[in-house]
Amino acid sequence: MSFFTNLRADRLVTEIRSSNDPNSAATQKAIARLKDVGPGAIESVFAALPEADKAATMAFVEVLAGLVSQKSLPVFMRGLVEGSPRVISGISWALTTSRNYPPHLLLEALSIPGISKPTVLEVIAAQKSRFGVRELLAAAYTQEPNEKAALFRLIGEIADQSAIPELVGRLQGKDPIARVHIINTLASGDRRPQPRHRRGHQGQPPGDDALSHRGAEG
Repeated sequence: MSFFTNLRADRLVTEIRSSNDPNSAATQKAIARLKDVGPGAIESVFAALPEADKAATMAFVEVLAGLVSQKSLPVFMRGLVEGSPRVISGISWALTTSRNYPPHLLLEALSIPGISKPTVLEVIAAQKSRFGVRELLAAAYTQEPNEKAALFRLIGEIADQSAIPELVGRLQGKDPIARVHIINTLASGDRRPQPRHRRGHQGQPPGDDALSHRGAEG
């Protein structure tokens, strides 16, 4: 960031911090001008977040959300590695709000050393409608147990009948933890395959509890 860009961004950040109303005309004008500075303003906003009050934080998150793009995303990812809790929270809020970046970059971010994985997973969950089951499955297989479980929870939330072949096809995989998650996903809700002929007790198919029990044992 050039000296003059830095100076302009810092001046606008100070103006926003001095306002008590993020919705006032003056504050909204400062927010718009700070967005106009472009990605060069991101670091100045990060620096201001730890000491910002609630009103200023809302304004800064609005700025960050407006500056998210595929090109600027590495700066946000670095903030999730190096930033204070307030900075990480602000980044999470901004990435949750914006859709101006390819969602697969969030999955790739899980492999960045030192990144706040819980925060990345929160953003992925907020953006879950932008992912497909196959995409989340591929990412889940590369993660440690906690992150794997979180991704499989999302898979369970978005998977429908069309996902059954993909899930069943992975039951013979070598990852035992993933296999258990897949069985539990298949056994839940309307995603379980329905038998052609009902031959259960008194003509009824096994209930959800029985399926879940069998899935856990399998």
